[in-house]
Amino acid sequence: MFKIKNKYLLFLLCFNAVLGSGVLSDLDNFSLYSSYSLFSYKEDFISESLELVNTRPHYSNISIGLIYNGKYELRFNHINNSSPNNIYSLPFKDEFISVNINYHIKKLDYIDFKIGLSTMEAINNQYSSSAFLFGSYKDINYFNNPVVIYFDYKNSTHSCLTCDLVETSNFSFGGKVKLYVDKLDNNELKDILFLGLTLNTNDFNRYYFGVNSGLFIPIK
Repeated sequence: MFKIKNKYLLFLLCFNAVLGSGVLSDLDNFSLYSSYSLFSYKEDFISESLELVNTRPHYSNISIGLIYNGKYELRFNHINNSSPNNIYSLPFKDEFISVNINYHIKKLDYIDFKIGLSTMEAINNQYSSSAFLFGSYKDINYFNNPVVIYFDYKNSTHSCLTCDLVETSNFSFGGKVKLYVDKLDNNELKDILFLGLTLNTNDFNRYYFGVNSGLFIPIK
């Protein structure tokens, strides 16, 4: 049984290089995208032998996906988790394959929504999970560069023979600044660079921050 020393606040550094997302797509066009995400944080815990152990679990995600008509999003993910002791709700040091399907409800008066389903399986262990996602986001165009503010809720059900995970929830709140490439070009299909910051929690007991950056390229 592990005892976490830094119990309440953890800092998570997330680098996310993205070629697309339904949240960033304002147009009814077809888009292909890929992404690479890396999460890393430092955590201290007391082992069963009462020794202080310093760890830095990291978690990477490579994704390939598509967006159709600006609303329908399909994404395939390859996930690599470095440690079984982590805050990502992944019980093994293993590789995982997951599939996500999202539907974006757009062009509303005040706010846009998305709902989604996902499934995930471990490659080398008997583990699988399914999840439901609900999110909301809003484009704010009062600044020189638009900002997307978003909130995501994800509820996951786990199937695992050798671990105690049954059901977990994840909450994320953040924002992304959209920086248009070739801003003076009249073509509405513009490449978008973005920078973002998120606050995340799985249990309202431990919180972690994330920063992300990436590139969105619509199909011309």
